[in-house]
Amino acid sequence: MEKVLFVCLGNICRSTMAEAVMRHKAKGLDIVVDSCGTSAQHEGEIPHLGTRKELELHSISHDGIHSRPVVKNDFNEFDYIIAMDDCNIEDLRLINKDKKIYKLTDFCQNKEYSNVPDPYIYHNFDLVFELISDGTDGIIKHIQQKKKDLM
Repeated sequence: MEKVLFVCLGNICRSTMAEAVMRHKAKGLDIVVDSCGTSAQHEGEIPHLGTRKELELHSISHDGIHSRPVVKNDFNEFDYIIAMDDCNIEDLRLINKDKKIYKLTDFCQNKEYSNVPDPYIYHNFDLVFELISDGTDGIIKHIQQKKKDLM
């Protein structure tokens, strides 16, 4: 079983969207998905309205997703810690500089963006969804290839 943790700043827009999309795509696969934020500012909140609307446009559930801050144990618990941007990576490395941290765009076929822009600021939930969809496809492909290689 592979465990994937998505991380953004507040855990109400990008990482919650990534969690919902990945859960939707990984149904039936041996993948556990969660999300968190580098800030506890929105702890306990449900995803942002823009995130919920974008997910609903694609018939993807966000049920049960609530914001939480990253904790040190996450670095032991998850196989993949996937940040949305360079600032998130810097914040995560302050907590654990030894753990391999990926950026979602590392898994995207569309290499136009090096970071997933924050829709809380830019209100571009549709673009964020496209990048997350692309990146989660890449993550699933990577995990499946890794399993094949181990056989």
